Amino acid sequence: MYGAACRLILCGILICFLHLSVYVYGENRGIGPADTIPDISTGTGDLIVLPAAGVSLGGGYYFNNENDYRGLLHKTIDIHLLRYKSIIASFLVSEDTIFRDHGNRKFYPYKIKYVMDYINISWDFGRSYLGFVVDHICYNLVDQVRNTDPYELRWYGIGIKWESHGMKTGMKSRGMLFDDGLFRSFPFSLNFMAYLGRGLYTERFEYSYISRGALRLDFLILRPVVFYAETTVQALIDDRVRFDPAGELGLRIRCGNADIIPYVRYLYQHDSELYDDPPQRCWMAGLAFETLLGTGQRGTPGMAGEALPSLDFMELHLAGAYTKYYGSVYNGYRSDIALFIDLVRVNDFSVICNTRMFHDSKADANALFPRYITYTFQGGVEYRLQSLWVLQGIYQHERRHDGNTYRGHEENYHLAGISVKTIGLKPGYGNVRISERNCSNIRAVNTLDAAIGAGRIVDDLNYPYRWDLRGQMRWDIFQVWNAVHYLGGDLRFLLGEDNEREYGVETGVRFLFGITATLYYRYEKQVDIDFVGGAEELHHMVGVRIEI
Repeated sequence: MYGAACRLILCGILICFLHLSVYVYGENRGIGPADTIPDISTGTGDLIVLPAAGVSLGGGYYFNNENDYRGLLHKTIDIHLLRYKSIIASFLVSEDTIFRDHGNRKFYPYKIKYVMDYINISWDFGRSYLGFVVDHICYNLVDQVRNTDPYELRWYGIGIKWESHGMKTGMKSRGMLFDDGLFRSFPFSLNFMAYLGRGLYTERFEYSYISRGALRLDFLILRPVVFYAETTVQALIDDRVRFDPAGELGLRIRCGNADIIPYVRYLYQHDSELYDDPPQRCWMAGLAFETLLGTGQRGTPGMAGEALPSLDFMELHLAGAYTKYYGSVYNGYRSDIALFIDLVRVNDFSVICNTRMFHDSKADANALFPRYITYTFQGGVEYRLQSLWVLQGIYQHERRHDGNTYRGHEENYHLAGISVKTIGLKPGYGNVRISERNCSNIRAVNTLDAAIGAGRIVDDLNYPYRWDLRGQMRWDIFQVWNAVHYLGGDLRFLLGEDNEREYGVETGVRFLFGITATLYYRYEKQVDIDFVGGAEELHHMVGVRIEI
């Protein structure tokens, strides 16, 4: 109940922000003095909508641990929804996929952990934020044949969070001067975070309160390198108190607007598997990438000049969506998070690495109870053909799993392929061909983007297809203020022992802020819903998509 209410509140706030921004930017354009006009590109107005987002992607390897964990895939997205003077609204989701060995298979997905701030309304005091938070924590097991109820932590709560600016994702190097000489005389900064939450609703686990704290000390030794030491503690509070301490040492290596972060971490955890479980200890070594995307104006004070990604070395882009199915007897909600990295760029060549995970809930279930989970990993080389076209050669691995309940049927495949697309369909570049971000009336955009790709499936498990052929197009039709209306569609052929076809038609409005937000409607045919050769249907989808 609380989860559904929180999601409805968040969606309502998002829609109100988007519509309010169109009204504010449109109604004030050209009717007053120039210095009173809000400008989303310069951040000179009091109201700034979707200015930026902090993004983190990381992986880790466990050793000397008592849980028999193998690896970790971590993603964090901290979206700055709105800033009005010193008041900030943000949304955060942190997703951890933990891997174990499964039979003779290494690094098999075992558990997905979410920590979410549905909404964080905070006040900026200049060096720190003090905020009111509505949050959620949940664990979901993958491909488990036994009853998983004792494993599933479900927490919905409200709390108070106090944190320094440097604790925000993408802002950890705030205040460090990277252009002032090679060697530094050990300048340092101290950052902190404190949180206390009261449970509104828990399921299976009986916590009344959860509290967290963190301290991090940063030393800028060399111009591009920051050494840091961080300690954190979590307190689980009901009829007794259990403390979970952790420590981390690492380096933040600055590359343009991105930080490359090698680290070593120690964790001591209560209730990591079962409620009232004995404490477990583990060590982990890992590598993370972190950046701040968007304009960064006013939503991230003091970060001006560091807000745009470096085009010379690496880039990190994000796409995420939250969707409601209509007319489906199988699916209820879809959550989708994807990260796209240009690891190295030399002239027009780039080495790319992409990761995506989406999960669909059952039609009669909560959105955060994933039924079908799909992971996609891509790596390859990209070449920019003049200024409009992008040519890619990729390797792709995709695998499907079950959340919380196992069907006893696993599917995955490996694919080698090639694609060509216009620059507007490359993640993070959807608006580069739209020259005017604001206008006082309706103007024609009339920009067409298209993509086509072909892949050969070279290895598979329970996947009877041999070729994957795809096409996509998007027509940006007209623009009203900072809103662009579009119409698009896509088609996919799966050929092999069995032949299948999927297609979709989509229309919506993209709002051009520091972050691009899209309200969309989609009608599609989906096949192989429960397993390959299983259910298929036509359904409707309505959702919100974020792209940076």
